[in-house]
Amino acid sequence: MKKSLILLTIILLSLSARADGQSGYYLHFRITTPDRQDIGGYLFVSHYCLDIDSLSNTEHLKRAFVCDGHYDETEQSLTYFQNRMIYQYQVPPRDPDFPLEEQPAHQYYLLNEKTIPIPLENIEWIEIFELISDVSYVFISSELQLSDFSWMRQEPIESMEFYAHVCYHQLFIHAGSEKVENVIKELEQKQEEIDKLRELYFESSNETIWDMLWDKDEELREILKKLKGEKVVAISSCADF
Repeated sequence: MKKSLILLTIILLSLSARADGQSGYYLHFRITTPDRQDIGGYLFVSHYCLDIDSLSNTEHLKRAFVCDGHYDETEQSLTYFQNRMIYQYQVPPRDPDFPLEEQPAHQYYLLNEKTIPIPLENIEWIEIFELISDVSYVFISSELQLSDFSWMRQEPIESMEFYAHVCYHQLFIHAGSEKVENVIKELEQKQEEIDKLRELYFESSNETIWDMLWDKDEELREILKKLKGEKVVAISSCADF
């Protein structure tokens, strides 16, 4: 593991997670009902569903919520997130032959999911307070909760990276434990397998090896899940194939 110089800041915006690598927009919204009740929160909406030139059009926003699966027309219910985290960190240079300064970056994480019953016709008005475009395929793949805020504000003690075929993962370790140590060893062993397969594929272009590399992406994800509950944050990036 290498010593990390990464600086992290977490900003919690509590009002009312994306974790899948989609491209789209983070929305901070408020819904007003005919009886003047307000519902505020956060959503991530795919760019396929949202026309940013129609943000003041409530009917379009309703359709966007339905399109992206946030509104269930059968159950007549809306699912949204009550909180948002902003995770700020430094990205180290990838190529040692071209050293550059570490670049600042940040990721958003939505949490505290809530589902409320509300007929579409009872959504009188939707106001968008903030829209943040996120067109990359980088996302926080860890499962986080508000109580993690205390340790996530601290600078991580170590960082490391793992990759397979189309996904790349950076781990920011804030506190070690026996479990973290064991999972890291498993990840390192898996990375050795992957590196050997990649070398074989580049030498032979064998399609069977290509398929095996796809499987290794899923195997890495399954190992990373074992870090749930530990003081580790995973930032993942998956190419759009």
